[in-house]
Amino acid sequence: MGGYSGQIPDTLGRRLDWQEAAVCGMDPELFFDKDRQHEARTACVTRCPVRPACLAQIKETEQGEHRAHRSGVIAGLTSSERWRFDPTAHSKSDRPVLTVEDGTPCGSYHALVRHLWLGEHVDPKCWSAELARNRLRFVDRHVRRPGPAVVDEPDGPAAREPVAQPPRRPTPPNPGRTPKERHVYQLWTRGLTDLSVARRADLSTLAVRRIREALGLVPNTEPNEGM
Repeated sequence: MGGYSGQIPDTLGRRLDWQEAAVCGMDPELFFDKDRQHEARTACVTRCPVRPACLAQIKETEQGEHRAHRSGVIAGLTSSERWRFDPTAHSKSDRPVLTVEDGTPCGSYHALVRHLWLGEHVDPKCWSAELARNRLRFVDRHVRRPGPAVVDEPDGPAAREPVAQPPRRPTPPNPGRTPKERHVYQLWTRGLTDLSVARRADLSTLAVRRIREALGLVPNTEPNEGM
């Protein structure tokens, strides 16, 4: 009879086993395409079941790294955003640092990336603003309206100052085309979870989830019945 070998059995979970469930494994090129950063961010935030583990891993592996050594959208953050949030990173002289202590209210770019860097739930107000910003970027890139283009991130000393642009009404997030989609969207903006929306709209939670994902909305994790 053979004695105990002292080796760890192969069935024991390994440290990076969670990577097999990461959404980026389905389409790796998406997350390194600079023209599809919003699409990649949406996939991370709305569909990836292991984003917390991914965020912790990338913070550890990239700590102190130069900007040139980072790439892609990971855990919902671009390489530039991760670099600017890292207080130990090198060569920040050409761009202002992002800090978690900043009190910028929800609905702003800074509030959105702060939520993502801290691994927090992205509230409807911040995600609605992200959808609106992406629509403006699309218009500036493809319709070629006059005036300065809307960039992905604030830049320069006046990063938090409003940029002068010709009068233009921002396009709101997609509220849906059918009465059912509009009803789900309205309930989602009140902070309700998929389950709460399903109960109020007389739909299954699966139907609510499919409609929400089709509209590009992040799931609400805590019901807010009082709103």
